[in-house]
Amino acid sequence: SPGEVRFRPLELPSHMTPFFLVGDDALSLRWLEARGDTLRELNAVGLIVEVATPEGLERLREAVPGLELRPTPGDDLAGRLGLAHYPVLVTAQGLEQ
Repeated sequence: SPGEVRFRPLELPSHMTPFFLVGDDALSLRWLEARGDTLRELNAVGLIVEVATPEGLERLREAVPGLELRPTPGDDLAGRLGLAHYPVLVTAQGLEQ
């Protein structure tokens, strides 16, 4: 669900591709617009864990042109990372919003 995510260090392989989790909600859209340049610099891949309509998916893609966004179930991944909320960026250094 949308909400606050505090920085938490992780021990992940340094060569991993950064990725981020977002949903089709106002908080995620604002976050994408604010972090778009950083996400592009990292070549981060976006995983859309909550989207209700094709229009919502298009809205997210329009917010960050040039980034790969994939709809995907997020429950398993969120559980493995101990996440309850998104949007969040996952890098080798940790989780951050």
